[in-house]
Amino acid sequence: MSPHLRLALLLLPLLAAALCRGAPPAGELRCRCPRTVAEVIPPRRLARLELIAEGPHCAVPEVIATTKSGQTVCLSPAAPWVKLILARISSTHNQL
Repeated sequence: MSPHLRLALLLLPLLAAALCRGAPPAGELRCRCPRTVAEVIPPRRLARLELIAEGPHCAVPEVIATTKSGQTVCLSPAAPWVKLILARISSTHNQL
């Protein structure tokens, strides 16, 4: 067996494992949030907020919230409560 084929066979399970975990291939250009919610999630339930600016991967900005229970939710950036939280984060960040 050639060394190149042997290397390919060794790397194949690693690639399959990465794909099964849902890791997108490098350079994939698509939105991460096909649907968003506008319902209020109490800030005390939020563990993390991620803001992804619009760009070549997606035409709209995306706001992804992770709750303390580990649930991931795509929030509507147009929702008034989301705008308020983002404004507070932005003003805090600008003060640093």
